Formats: sequence, structure tokens, C-alpha cells
Amino acid sequence: MSQVEQVHASAHWSAPPQGSAVGVVARATSLASAIPLSEKIIEIAFTYRKRILAGLLLVYLLGFNAQWRPTPDSALYLTIGRNLFEGNGFTYHGEVNRLSYPGTPLLVAASFRLFRSESLTPLLIEMFLGGVIALALVYRLFLLHDGQKMAVWMTIGVGLCALFHRYCYELLSDMPFFIGAIGFFAGWEGVFGSRITNSAPATQRRVHWYDWALLVAGLLIAIVMRPQMWALLFATVVMLGVEFKRRAGRKPLILLAAIIVIGAIVWTINRRHHGAGFFGRYEDAIIWNITQNSSQFAHRVFLEYIPRLFDGVLSQTLFGCRFGIGLDALVGAAIIAAAVMFLKAEPIWRLWVGLLFLTTIVATEPIDRYFLAALPMLVYAWWKAVVWLHERLPKAWAGYAFLLILGIGGGTNIARTLIFTTEQRRVPFLNSYMQGHFASIYAVAELVSQQVPPDGYVLAPPRSPRILTYLSRRNVLEPTTEHLSNERSRPAFVLQPMNEPARDRLVAMGGHLGKEVGPSVPGKDGAWILNQVDWGS
Repeated sequence: MSQVEQVHASAHWSAPPQGSAVGVVARATSLASAIPLSEKIIEIAFTYRKRILAGLLLVYLLGFNAQWRPTPDSALYLTIGRNLFEGNGFTYHGEVNRLSYPGTPLLVAASFRLFRSESLTPLLIEMFLGGVIALALVYRLFLLHDGQKMAVWMTIGVGLCALFHRYCYELLSDMPFFIGAIGFFAGWEGVFGSRITNSAPATQRRVHWYDWALLVAGLLIAIVMRPQMWALLFATVVMLGVEFKRRAGRKPLILLAAIIVIGAIVWTINRRHHGAGFFGRYEDAIIWNITQNSSQFAHRVFLEYIPRLFDGVLSQTLFGCRFGIGLDALVGAAIIAAAVMFLKAEPIWRLWVGLLFLTTIVATEPIDRYFLAALPMLVYAWWKAVVWLHERLPKAWAGYAFLLILGIGGGTNIARTLIFTTEQRRVPFLNSYMQGHFASIYAVAELVSQQVPPDGYVLAPPRSPRILTYLSRRNVLEPTTEHLSNERSRPAFVLQPMNEPARDRLVAMGGHLGKEVGPSVPGKDGAWILNQVDWGS
């Protein structure tokens, strides 16, 4: 029985006769003062849930503009997906790609094949609908864990988060990974958890076929999306060991068998492994760093990546913004403390969040979007922490502090969402996206496509090579990290404004700038100019 229902029950048994006006007023006053503020807020949200969720959906619809938000990662997925669609395999720049996980490129290829078009509009719609599905999975997870009212409240909370809102419009692996991970946890709650109702204590619930479907399909989707899947896999294996020890029965054995089957399926479709090496580049890099580069690796993890968490990354994850030097560290520490303290009732959640942080720091780098799949757990832990604090503050001002903390968290997220939505609605869109840095990217891609032969390549400024590779269908390289075979025997070009790494690479290769080819293209940081590379003196 919830606190609200307990208060209702106690008020009923101790109330004066119903016909007494004094009794009615007394009951109302007693009830209003006895119900905790947190319960009142949840009750209000539940009462007006249809209006709130409809308003939330309207805000999301306003943010949809059917425009690609160009990023290096999304361009990589699109290029590989297009190559799969055209029968050229899991390749990038003509070679097997061992960096990208297969999930998002396969989604791109499937969309192109289904709609018989390379238009990005269907993909953008799919990603938007993925956000709706993700919120439905959040609801399902908390419905099983804490009942309908908390499910509504957490769905609203996650939906209001600026981080979640933004990645409903990005062609990246973040939302599909979220769907896989949260779908898995919803399935786990259905299979291994307990049934929570508003009128009775937790009882063992009946397991439905769709609980198993969510469990297995969610794990499969997550595993093919990104390296953070190792956190989910390790957490699952650990908790399976706990389940084996806790209870007899076939459930843990069935899931273990499913994991083995999923591993075989993923191994078959994961075309990264068709290249050299047993793992992909992420896993190879981790092994190399630990075995061959441990000193620099430890320096980077402990002195760069972990401090970065407290320098705004955690604040941006949960609140959509940075609060400034000092405050970001306090907020980050509070978020981690909340996760440690208030996720202990669900060991797999706490293990998941901890391992996600670990694998993100070790395998990639701490960026807010890499923690998106832990957002429901962080929102839940933060809510529990705020309620805990409210119960322990002096009553005279506890309510004001409670509302202030909620207001700050909700206000920053809503403000960031409105800013993002305004950017999405501006026309032409690319003039405002990324401060206009990519406003002329389509014209530059046309220049490269027309002037560079298919077997040639271009050295380009940072952040643009993958995007131009996709748009131009030419080999556009990042000067410091990407290489092709037989580079000196191929037609080579440089796209200006040229940075220092591009100059250094050109000198090291024995080349120098030759004549300008094609017209220059105006850009925010200066004109884009394409020069041919001349070899030798």
C-alpha cells in the first residue's frame, strides 16, 4: 500500500461522522498535511498524465524537421550502411571497417532497402519513433518496478531530459542502444523481478512471453550497437550467477542459453571481424593500452577522463547544462552518490550504471550521450535522493528546498529543450546548426565530387572528412588518423582552410600545394578551397 493510500485509510478509520461539516474539514486538513509533498507531486502528475504526456509529445513533434544533423559518427554509419545496401560490404574508404559496431549501419542499409531510396527522411522518422518506443519501455520498466504512478512520473522525468530529447533526432547509435538496454531491463524486471501493486506488497509475478522477448531482443540490439554493450553483458553474467545461487529453476539457464545464441548470431553478422584481429578496434585498443601502454593509459583515465566527469559531463547528462566551475563537481558527486545510495534495491541497475561508467572511460571517453542508456536509473536515483533530503531537512523550509531543487533540474532541461527546438525550426537549418559551421557543406561536397576522381582522395579540416565522404562519395581523410594504400600513386587534393596536421602530413609525404581546382565555396571560417597536390620538387 502506498503512503497516500495509507493516509486515506487512517483518515477513514479515525474520521468523525460523515454528516459532520467539521469532520469533513478536519479530514481534508489532516489528509493534506499528512501526505508527503513528493507523493502530492506524483499524484498531480498521475491525475493529469494524459495532458502532460500529450504536451510532451507536441514538444517532440515541434522539434522534428526531417533534416540530417551532420556529425562525423553519423556520417560513418551512413557511409557503411550505404555500402552494405549497394553490395560493397561493411566497408569505409574501400576497406573493411573495424571501428563501427554493425547495428546502426545495418539499420541504415535495411531502411534504404525497405524504402528503395537513400533518402534520410525515413531514417529520421524511425529514430524519432524510436524515442517514443524508448519512453514506452521506460514506462514498462517502472510499472513493474514501482507501480503505475511512479511509471508515469519517471516517463515524464526522462522525457523532459534535454539529453534524451536531443538524441531522438540524431542518426547515431545512442537511441537504438537505449532501446536495447532499457528493453532488456524491462524484460529482466518481468522475468526475474517482482510484481509491484499500489495495494499490496511485492509478490512474484507471472512471466509473459513478451517479458522474455524484451529480455532477449533488448540484449541482442544493445550488443550490436556500441562498445558499452560490454557493461551490459558483464552485469548480466554477474547477476545470472546471483540468480543461480538464489533460486533453482530454468530461468537463468534459459537466459544463459539465449546469451550463447545471441553471441553466435552477433559473431556471424558482425562484419568488423572479417578484417585482421579477433576483436574490433575498440577492443584491440583497450587490450593494447592495458598491455603495452599502461602508464599513459592510466594517466589519461585518472587525470583526464575521470576529472572530466566532474567538469560538466555528469551535469549535462542529467540537467542538460553546465553549472560552472565548482558547482559541476558538486553536482557530479551528488549524482554518483545518489546512484550508489538509491539503486541498491536493484543490484543489476547499480552494477549496470557502474560498469557503464567504467567501460565508457576505458573504451571511449566521457561524453554525456554515452550515458544516455543509464538516464532512467539516474533520474530515478536523483528523485529518491531529493525525497530523502526533503524528509531530513527542517520542516519550516524543507518544502521550499524540495521544490527549488526540482525546479532547477526541470527548468534547465526545459530551457535546453526549447533552445534545441528553436534551432530545429530555423530555416535554412544548417545556418544555425553548429553555429553555421556546416552551412555550406553540401556545396563543398559537390565541389569535391566534381573535381576529385573516384580513386583519388582529399585531406580535409577536422570534423568534415566523414561528412564529406558520405555526401561526395569520395575518399576524404582526416590528416592525422586516416590513411589509404598507395597514397602517392593516387590523385591527391587538399581542402583548405588547411590546419597544421594537414601541412605536416603533406610535408612528410613529400608533396606540396598545387593549383586550385574548381571554384571556392564561402564558409563560416573562411572560403573552402580545393587544391591539387603536386609530388616532389
